[in-house]
Amino acid sequence: MVRRIMVLLAVPALICMFCVVPAAAQKDDVKATVPKAAAGEDPAAGPIKQLLVDHARAFEAKNLDVVTGMYADDAILIGTTPNQRWIGKEAIRKAHQEFFQTFDKETIAYVWQTIRVAGDMAWMAADCNVTSVLEGTTDEFPLNWTAVLAKKDGKWQFVLSHFSSPAFGEGLVGEPDEDEGEADQEAADTEKED
Repeated sequence: MVRRIMVLLAVPALICMFCVVPAAAQKDDVKATVPKAAAGEDPAAGPIKQLLVDHARAFEAKNLDVVTGMYADDAILIGTTPNQRWIGKEAIRKAHQEFFQTFDKETIAYVWQTIRVAGDMAWMAADCNVTSVLEGTTDEFPLNWTAVLAKKDGKWQFVLSHFSSPAFGEGLVGEPDEDEGEADQEAADTEKED
């Protein structure tokens, strides 16, 4: 249980995204998976979708500079439990220094995601499965993630991110039902009509 709590404290770093990962962070053993597109997804979401994968690579490589660089200077990161709130790039950097100590190796698999873009602002939601290894012990857990991004000087940056892990024992995230995809399409069609 203590290990699970420590892993959950590390998850905010998973939420960081939005910069190109240097070659040093793109290791061959990185297992980040591309999130599946939601029905009716905005075509402008492509760069953000790629950033989700770039984020996972940087996080898995424990690249503190790259991960921290994904945040706006005044970004806010919110976790699952009370007092998991970090405001500003320096606080987020210090938090990540601690997060990276909670795993030896970690793999992030995006199971489902949706992204909406409106000019220089975007928001997203994702379901992920995380596999974390610390001192030979493997832990797997689901992760829900929502985020708001702003595009500044041509670069998407994380301005608000919230992650949560469902109650213990909930299991990993499965593939979305077809009905969920239809609901996403209906929502996208409604947005276009407005």
